[in-house]
Amino acid sequence: SVAETVTNGCINTYTGVYSGTSTSIQAQWTKNMTITTPSNHLTYNGSAQTCPGITVSDPADGATIKYGTKSGTYNSNTPHTITDAGDTTVYYQVTKSGYTTTSGSYKCYMDPKDCGLTLSKTTNTTNFPTATTFTASTDSACTLSVSLTGGDVVATASIDNGTITMTPKKTGSQTVTITATKPNNNYNTSTDTHTLTV
Repeated sequence: SVAETVTNGCINTYTGVYSGTSTSIQAQWTKNMTITTPSNHLTYNGSAQTCPGITVSDPADGATIKYGTKSGTYNSNTPHTITDAGDTTVYYQVTKSGYTTTSGSYKCYMDPKDCGLTLSKTTNTTNFPTATTFTASTDSACTLSVSLTGGDVVATASIDNGTITMTPKKTGSQTVTITATKPNNNYNTSTDTHTLTV
């Protein structure tokens, strides 16, 4: 017969073997493992990236860690890769003699990359009716645009190869908004503002 008890986090298995008129009791203890799943996120860069792995602190060494893409199948020494923004599930199993074999899973996250936006100037001045320019740059995958906001001092604002030209129609101050628009869900759109005083 077999009986199990739990003491101080250990699973204690007692096996009774009957032979003739005597019974022998064999006790086997297996200790629980201490495992930490990763919390850090990856960021999209256009290439496949390996998901972070688990950390086993007890046992301190000697444990065998295997990973898989589905529960019950652990056939890799490293977690699988992820390429696009989103998440994937990593499955793992840890074994070592004297410890309870432990299996589990966790999410591996890939965050979108910000388009990013760099302006040569965030403020500018000009004399009416002289046009003025500044430059903007972003990730090559993203698209730049400019729009008039916060007033009616600027008659037109246009962008050509990253150079933004603003033509005033009267004196005063106005803000324009520059946007770097994402091409897909692997990116985040970025915005910034520029203020012109005439």
